[in-house]
Amino acid sequence: MSTPVRILGIAGSLRRASYNRAALRAATQLVPAGVTLDIFELDGIPGFNQDEEHNP
Repeated sequence: MSTPVRILGIAGSLRRASYNRAALRAATQLVPAGVTLDIFELDGIPGFNQDEEHNP
């Protein structure tokens, strides 16, 4: 019995019309059987701002 393969795709752009995001969406339809491609959306992660960084 083989282990299912899961791939996490991350597009580096937040633009809705990003070519990388479009390629990832297309890739979800092209993965072979037994492979799952999930797309992680970066828009829910706040950007790093060193001015708001607190020392532990």
